[in-house]
Amino acid sequence: MAIVRRARTDVVGLASFAAVFLACAVIGWRSYPYWATGVYQVGIGAFPPMDQDPKRLIPMIWIGELWRLPVLLLYLLCYVAAPALSLAVFAAFWRHRFVSGITTALCIGIVLIFMLGFSPDFVTWLMD
Repeated sequence: MAIVRRARTDVVGLASFAAVFLACAVIGWRSYPYWATGVYQVGIGAFPPMDQDPKRLIPMIWIGELWRLPVLLLYLLCYVAAPALSLAVFAAFWRHRFVSGITTALCIGIVLIFMLGFSPDFVTWLMD
């Protein structure tokens, strides 16, 4: 927090940091366990669905509900933060702060791609 106060960054500058944090949370906390355990292959018949129960896979074995609850809250955060960060992108371009605007826009794109496209049936698997 002291770094933020010393740098005297405004909302546009902080938006890029928030977008990078959100992208890292979506990829690392939410999507990586889904892809690393091979859950996406259940639809093609590679594994029986019983073998891919989230309660018997690594994140839930290691830390239990401490993994699942933030993932569910991440959905809510993304639905609120993505439109707000999109407004920050327009404000960054309006102020000619292109690096911050492009960084924020790319991270929002990554969030949307991973939340919507790269993990089909994630919530049904998670709530099983």
